[in-house]
Amino acid sequence: MAFDPSDYCSNPKCGGAAGACGCPADHNTQDLMRCPHCGGQWWRAHSAPSTTCLHTQCGRDGSVVVRPARYAPTHDKDGNLLDDAQGGESR
Repeated sequence: MAFDPSDYCSNPKCGGAAGACGCPADHNTQDLMRCPHCGGQWWRAHSAPSTTCLHTQCGRDGSVVVRPARYAPTHDKDGNLLDDAQGGESR
């Protein structure tokens, strides 16, 4: 089975690595960045403005988004639904 890096969450509180959960560690809530200087890639938090390469040997500014976040986080790092993700739904 092929691994889809966009359907991945590194937060152990979400129950493991595979599966989109909507927390800030879910890759669907992050931008995939690429540095034009060193070619490195990393995931940037949703709505973070930084374009500085995170690789220690590089650190240059000017990285670009190669895959934008698919949606904003809907849960916090502990798995609790965020207030603005409720969208007026009654509990």
